[in-house]
Amino acid sequence: MGKYPKISYKIFHNERLKQTDFHGRNMHPLYVRLIYARQPTDFKCYYFDFFAQEKFALEVAGQKTVPSMQVVEAMEKSLLDFIIERHKPEFSIESLHIWYHYYARDLLTLLEDDFYKYLYTFFHDEGVPVFASLCKSAIGRKHAGLLMRDMKQLLKPSLYKKLVENAAHYAPPYLPFYTFASKIAGSLTPVMSVKDWYMTSVQETFRKYLESDGSGYRGDDVFKYVNKIIGGN
Repeated sequence: MGKYPKISYKIFHNERLKQTDFHGRNMHPLYVRLIYARQPTDFKCYYFDFFAQEKFALEVAGQKTVPSMQVVEAMEKSLLDFIIERHKPEFSIESLHIWYHYYARDLLTLLEDDFYKYLYTFFHDEGVPVFASLCKSAIGRKHAGLLMRDMKQLLKPSLYKKLVENAAHYAPPYLPFYTFASKIAGSLTPVMSVKDWYMTSVQETFRKYLESDGSGYRGDDVFKYVNKIIGGN
């Protein structure tokens, strides 16, 4: 095996830039400084803006819970370590930025918009267009998985059953991914990155989950759908 140039990095708050809001707290944006073959490059952490989204602020009984900087930094570190290990032989500063933004994306986010469109169509067809519009207005603001949890409590069991069963045929596979990611992360606002999807152990565990949960999703169809929306790398 050949010897590769040294790669190192650090994650830091860039105090040269103005502070920005992170769920009510003003702080300098989080940056990465990566050095490859003694060539440095600085860039903004993907997950700083990502976790600053409204949908990651979970409010229960008047108490608001938001992601910590430790969570953000851990996600960044895991992503960078993965890229460095996976692409070490062909690593370059130019390619880094392509890989970084490719692997950082959240599968739930990629699936969520079209799932909300499914909810809009479903409830519109059920004769409740105002509620359908309310669902659509939550795009980018609330996790669809949390909305589904509340619907399970509010809707008649027969209607909720129809909603879930139809989703397996007419919606993207958001529901199984949300449920799976929630169980793995132990969180109601989980993230499952494209990086995670490239791990063989994750795919194997997810396929077994699909086979056992009885939700009606076909593993091969789900894998084909996901691989299409993330694109190859």
